[in-house]
Amino acid sequence: MRRRADLRLLGIAAVLLVAYLALRWVVTALSARQGFGSPDGLGPGFVVLAALAVGLRVVLLVVVPAVFVYRIATSALARLLPGDRTGDAGVAGDLGAGDQAVRPNSLR
Repeated sequence: MRRRADLRLLGIAAVLLVAYLALRWVVTALSARQGFGSPDGLGPGFVVLAALAVGLRVVLLVVVPAVFVYRIATSALARLLPGDRTGDAGVAGDLGAGDQAVRPNSLR
């Protein structure tokens, strides 16, 4: 199950990279007509697409590596540290209709 989540993360990163490269190509093509050297100035479409390209670049350069480092660090810690890896140690499980939870400070 963990492998599937890791592969999904790689797929998302690949899709973002392809989207960025396509958007960069479009912005480059538009900048030839509507860029800084254009007599008409910057068009709103160019500005929106350029801002979107910058946002995708930030996600690819900051967010995606941060998620990768987080996944690697948590995986390494889970292998190094002994103990319960389910995250619910000490928590009562599902109680049936006849079961009662035991309170530590109850007077019986």
